[in-house]
Parts: sequence; structure tokens; C-alpha cells
Amino acid sequence: MSKFIQLPNINERQAQILYWIKKDKNRFFTVKEIETIYSITNQTARTDLEELVQLQFLKK
Repeated sequence: MSKFIQLPNINERQAQILYWIKKDKNRFFTVKEIETIYSITNQTARTDLEELVQLQFLKK
């Protein structure tokens, strides 16, 4: 995971998501799942995932 946290514009939650994807390329996430795992608001979870889509790490 340390490799992902060093990427520019990536926070710890996003680095963890990227780590999970590296372990399982078929993994997908829902906003609700991220909300629950990290105990964050819907908007924060949505923003984290949208930023990873914009950086082309995830696809919608």
C-alpha cells in the first residue's frame, strides 16, 4: 500500500482502494461500501471514488 500513498493527489482511503484492486482486478466498490468501511459521509465516499475515476484508476 505504501506505493499507492506516494502517488500525487491520493489520500489514505484511495490508496487502500487501489491496494485492494491490485490484489483483485475484478473488485468493484459501491459508494455505500466505502461509506461503511471508512465511516465517512456519502459525499466523501463519492468524492474519493470519483477522483479515482478522473485519475483513470477506476472505471464507472
